[in-house]
Amino acid sequence: MPRWEAPKVDSPPKTNNPFPRRVKREGAPLAGAASKSPKAPRVEQETKEEEVDDETCAGVKQEECPEDGGDGQQSEVPLKGINTLDVDSILTSLRSGQISGMAEIMRPQIGCDLFQLPPMVAVNIFHGLYFAMSFEDCGFYFAEICRRGWFVATLFSPNFNNRSFRGDWRHTVLEAQCSACEAFRSDREVMEISHCLPPAVEKIRKRFRLDKRHRKALRERGLEPSLVQREIVAAVYMGFQDIGCRTALWDGLA
Repeated sequence: MPRWEAPKVDSPPKTNNPFPRRVKREGAPLAGAASKSPKAPRVEQETKEEEVDDETCAGVKQEECPEDGGDGQQSEVPLKGINTLDVDSILTSLRSGQISGMAEIMRPQIGCDLFQLPPMVAVNIFHGLYFAMSFEDCGFYFAEICRRGWFVATLFSPNFNNRSFRGDWRHTVLEAQCSACEAFRSDREVMEISHCLPPAVEKIRKRFRLDKRHRKALRERGLEPSLVQREIVAAVYMGFQDIGCRTALWDGLA
């Protein structure tokens, strides 16, 4: 038999019994109580493979993301990877800013299809990628209302223009929160941004990691490899802005 769904109304369904029996729900919030969701994962941390993989957050068609509005000049930095460069070339590219052009290597990994992910995971991934390098706390939270055993949740995202996304009435708090997440990822602005999200910082770090040869040569020059590595990652990350990616920082929200 088809599963019965709660009607989409602004108030919970009424019951024929004027005095419905109260069922104690362990951990259920009071009406109007707010509950925080787990914070969006910091982008510096590696995303769990069982939650999202490269194909999910890299399968967005690139024509949906705005093209580079520059002058069309090609970067002089080779696009085969940083391992093709010696230390002198790396340092020269860092000073000139040309190393940011290596973001082109990871163009296929731009964007994230939120509808290929569970609703709660999709909201976490979006906040983690969009607010990377912008806010220490890029999280969101829920506020639930309970009436006659039904729950409705609203998702609040303070840093995302202080927007809120209300779901439908559901039987449990978790189902109500998932409904609010569905409302979030179905929003037009959220969908537009999700197609233009840059890869996670951790993926950039792995792709442009200095090898043993580079680290040895840097130490011989009196330079700390970890600091140079950090500058490389930051420069490549900023290069995604030039090819049309969007973050809170580049959208002027940070």
